[in-house]
Amino acid sequence: MDDKLKNYAIGALTLTLLISAGFIVSPNDNYLCRDLEITKYCNRLSGPEKTCYPTPATRIGSKFCSTAWEELMIVTELDLKPGSGSSNIGLTFECSPAGCKQIR
Repeated sequence: MDDKLKNYAIGALTLTLLISAGFIVSPNDNYLCRDLEITKYCNRLSGPEKTCYPTPATRIGSKFCSTAWEELMIVTELDLKPGSGSSNIGLTFECSPAGCKQIR
């Protein structure tokens, strides 16, 4: 359960940072390219995860990201409610560009 809550917290922090940094995240975007500063819906990724394909069978609309696409985690209000299977609400995380770590 700790890992699940940690992932939700990191996802929420990532979305907050993206929005505050000027990224526009559409409701269906699920991947982020940091070097291009964009988010995009990807149905599938290439083997090295550097090309995003929005449609499953074609290369139409594909986008290359030299640093690789990173999956965004979407946190819903239901996931954070007490009784939703997580007993560790209230944990504190310290985040930097290198990532987040739990401090409490």
